[in-house]
Amino acid sequence: MTQGPYHQGKNIVSASRLNQTDSLSRRPLYVGPGLKLEVTGTSQRLSLVPEKTQAVAQAAGVAVKQFKIKETGSGFGSDALICNTWSNDALGADDIWVLKPWFLRGALTWASDLGQDRPRNGIRYTRYTSGSQTRTATKGDEEEIQKIVPAYLPGDIIIGLQMDTGAEALGESVDWMDLNVDGRMWAKD
Repeated sequence: MTQGPYHQGKNIVSASRLNQTDSLSRRPLYVGPGLKLEVTGTSQRLSLVPEKTQAVAQAAGVAVKQFKIKETGSGFGSDALICNTWSNDALGADDIWVLKPWFLRGALTWASDLGQDRPRNGIRYTRYTSGSQTRTATKGDEEEIQKIVPAYLPGDIIIGLQMDTGAEALGESVDWMDLNVDGRMWAKD
């Protein structure tokens, strides 16, 4: 009999089968090309396997790279991050601009700040503070401070897709965009 937290009862599935399934779920599972799911205790983590991700991207004719964030909150309203390529503990020497995904940028905020009223779902976003990655969301009389969670911090690893973003930062073309595989989003501060 398999040891584990489940005990025989009047269930359709036997305790030994549940214990086998439980022990299997604690090993890393490759759930797709370049994707690995790890379960530890009650938490789950989906991560990219760089070598496999790069192979899939090359086969599709696109470029995907890992980057290590060098600087946040500087230039371009903090919508672009200054990064270096990152591969197997090797840090690239060149600084590369990587654009944040659309909804994590300050563009909606700037429109309101410039008097171009463009609320989204009745919510106005104002006072985007680039260094702290916060903004104010207002709907009617209600107002809340929001921040990006998890915050973009120097040393974080992100995955970027090479594309024509149409953006420039300090006179340089921004050809990479963060794929946001860490699931960053705005949340109440």
